[in-house]
Amino acid sequence: MLVLLVSLLLFIVLSTFFDRSLVLALLFTLILLSAVSAASGSRNGMIGAWLLGLPFLASIWISLGTASPVAGWATIILGALLLSYTTGIVLRHVMWARDVDAEVLFGAAAVYLLIGLTFAMLCLLVELAAPGSFTNLTFLADGKPDIDAMIYYSFVTLATLGYGDITPTWDVPRTLAVIEAVLGVFYTTILVGRLVSVYTARAMIKYQDDLIEAEDAPDTHSPDVPRGEEA
Repeated sequence: MLVLLVSLLLFIVLSTFFDRSLVLALLFTLILLSAVSAASGSRNGMIGAWLLGLPFLASIWISLGTASPVAGWATIILGALLLSYTTGIVLRHVMWARDVDAEVLFGAAAVYLLIGLTFAMLCLLVELAAPGSFTNLTFLADGKPDIDAMIYYSFVTLATLGYGDITPTWDVPRTLAVIEAVLGVFYTTILVGRLVSVYTARAMIKYQDDLIEAEDAPDTHSPDVPRGEEA
């Protein structure tokens, strides 16, 4: 899960410099497929991920080669579905973990990033369906909204920073903003807070058990006392 977390952070940074890159899209898809493989541990989970991942890559390839609006719509919809699917798989892995270790905490942090990326795709879909749904967006040369701006807006909303430079203009994007903000607060305060507290408590118990075992263990380094000198 640490690899997933680092990969998602790297993708968010690289997406700023390599917008609409097929290589970046391939990297993104491989990241999500690897996450599903690591978290689901089942064949059905991987089949579902591939059924979404392969059409997603195909739609990106078509949209980069042509100006077809259908391919653009398909890319956004399939991307949102693939992100939602991956988020659910990794979240289930975190929630059903028998023991809270560092890997589970890394997985919980990765879910937070996946939620932000999922809402970015949903907001992008709303903007494509109803242009002008968000103010102060940046647009690409072909007139499509920039995904980087949506990623920025999504994480600002998820973290409830509220800069106000990009704002929703009507009911549907406003509803998405409310849901994402509430979800971000609940997730960090309830789920992540609980996981960290359980992890800390178990680490303290293990530390105390190690101390007790060390005190009970015989001291093999002390010299033997002759029987005649025993008290």
